[in-house]
Amino acid sequence: RCLDVTGLACERGDLLLFEELSFRLGAGEALHVAGRNGAGKTSLLHLIAGLGWPLAGEIRWAGRDTRADPLRWRNDFTLIAHAPMLKDVLTPVANLRFALALQGQSVDAKRIESALETLGLAGCEDLPCRSLSAGQKRRVSLARLLLSSTPVWLLDEPLTALDVDGRAIIGQAIDRHLADGGLVIYTSHHPVPLADGARQSTLEIGR
Repeated sequence: RCLDVTGLACERGDLLLFEELSFRLGAGEALHVAGRNGAGKTSLLHLIAGLGWPLAGEIRWAGRDTRADPLRWRNDFTLIAHAPMLKDVLTPVANLRFALALQGQSVDAKRIESALETLGLAGCEDLPCRSLSAGQKRRVSLARLLLSSTPVWLLDEPLTALDVDGRAIIGQAIDRHLADGGLVIYTSHHPVPLADGARQSTLEIGR
């Protein structure tokens, strides 16, 4: 399955962020979206995730216009936002269960705890998220990648607030997803280091 973006234009208020943006991404491919702050990198991810409508152009997933049946195709996409979208009163396990359930995925607590342990969060499973540091909250959000079965990952600055070990874990998760035929689009000022031979290209917007 391919993701096709054709002639996309986006504005924020009266400001045109980008126009005539086109690309195609196939199974096993990663796209690094680069550009200055305010260029529209996050806005592009939100449009692909169905969180807004473009000013012009279309987005097609597996040959279908995503606007035709947004609820159906939205469950094929996992968006990890720049800010952790967590409920502070819930534990990491409860937050992840809730996020996955919204996409129709049921994951048992042991798998979630294993993902949290992989990301260095052993012992934090039953703490309310309000007690976690910014880096720990970021890791909780990214744990969805180790549990998700969606084919398309949309990652906004995935390496923010992570140490060297955390960055390596996320790079490995992306490598596995690509090897399984998944697609990844991510924003970052620098490419994520992936395995040799990984099919990764860069799209710079707002030049």
